[in-house]
Amino acid sequence: MIRADSNRKLSAFTIMEVTVVLAIMSILVTIIATSMNRFGEQLKNSSDISQELNEWNAFRSNLWKEFYYSDSLKTQDNNLFIYKNLELIEYNLTGNVIQRTTNGNTIDTKIEASGIRIEEREKASLIIIDVLWKGDIMSMEFYNQPVLNNQINSYFEKL
Repeated sequence: MIRADSNRKLSAFTIMEVTVVLAIMSILVTIIATSMNRFGEQLKNSSDISQELNEWNAFRSNLWKEFYYSDSLKTQDNNLFIYKNLELIEYNLTGNVIQRTTNGNTIDTKIEASGIRIEEREKASLIIIDVLWKGDIMSMEFYNQPVLNNQINSYFEKL
């Protein structure tokens, strides 16, 4: 005769315990996946902003250098003409984008602007470029002072 031992228990998980563990694990996986996705988006945004700032700094630095070494400057109809050692460098607005032309080569600078002009203020000549930045107009002002040779030449021309 076989006796059933009713006091004996098996070690096992109940369906309820397994369900609770799976629910907790799925919540943790969802939180981790969402965090990683958000981190990836932030990394991409940071990279895009860094690239945009690098392009901006390269444009501004190159423009300052060209102003510094220029012999003379002239603006006409949103075009900036920089004369340097018999070389002509032209910045013009095509649509809303500034393009740089030198020796017949045209480069798109990827910088949006609404105007290029020269203004006279208190015995100073300023080159002003109205740049469109994040939906707002930001005016870049560059002090225009001719090279000393040009100042001497113009002085003697007046005599």
